[in-house]
Amino acid sequence: FIKGVQCNTWSEYMYTNDLREYRIFPRILALSEIGWTPLDKKDYPDFERRINNACVRLDAYDVNYYIPQPEQPGGSCNFVAFTDKATLAFTTSRPVKVVYTTDGTEPTPESSVYDAPIEFTESGTLKIRSVLLSGKMSPTRVITVEKQAYAPAVEVADKKAGLNMKVTDGMYLKSSEIAGNAVWKESVIKSLREITQVVKTDESMRGVNQYAAVASGYVNIPEDGVYFISSDLEEVWIDGKLLVNNEGEVKRFSRNDHSVALAGGLHEIKAVFLGHIIGGWPSNWNNGSIRMRKSDTDKFEPIKPEQLFYK
Repeated sequence: FIKGVQCNTWSEYMYTNDLREYRIFPRILALSEIGWTPLDKKDYPDFERRINNACVRLDAYDVNYYIPQPEQPGGSCNFVAFTDKATLAFTTSRPVKVVYTTDGTEPTPESSVYDAPIEFTESGTLKIRSVLLSGKMSPTRVITVEKQAYAPAVEVADKKAGLNMKVTDGMYLKSSEIAGNAVWKESVIKSLREITQVVKTDESMRGVNQYAAVASGYVNIPEDGVYFISSDLEEVWIDGKLLVNNEGEVKRFSRNDHSVALAGGLHEIKAVFLGHIIGGWPSNWNNGSIRMRKSDTDKFEPIKPEQLFYK
């Protein structure tokens, strides 16, 4: 037994050295701080200050370290819909200067400094990034802000609970690869969970006969509002518009959330699942859910079976 501190980095999903460095630095500095600084000398605000000097030294060794990016409360999203006014607030994981533009130009250290939520009353593009004391900048976040009318609901006669689903065998990396398939097996599912359960799988994924599935029908939106959509599925379409597109992504976390203004009532929905493994993560391990959050709430909720219909 060795008395001390330990910090583990689980790297099975870190595919490049740049990504490993990004996940490790400057976190490893915190490990040193814990291990070497006496308890009565620990001072987190001062540690945050000293990180800036440490990053300059990391630059000398060309380390691809993490720079805090502007984040939106409730989950970051690069497409923000609104009907009247959009107010975009941002935070960072540690205190850093944040700059932005709304005229389409790339932010520089001399651009407008973010010091209060940014308001939009018309459609526009927000480009926003962080600046370290050294002048080094984070990647730019490009956020489309779009004024929309509520997409109208539709009346559906003789609707039934569930969704139509069609399945075709094979392993596909892009939804465009299934467009010309002639052989499909059709069924009705009661919940989105079933879209990833057509074939039994296990942790090893050995011998799994992969497939693609498309579920379609209608989703009942409870009330008028702007809704944020999040999913690990390949694609999510509402009212014929592609809202979530995860092509080429590791299907472990949703990185391509979208928002849309919807009137309360029934809207066409289509969900596309491709069974495959990208970056070591099988899409079959996910639960097939599509999660929604109304813009005036904080929590995403999965679409429930009782919201789904087909005809």
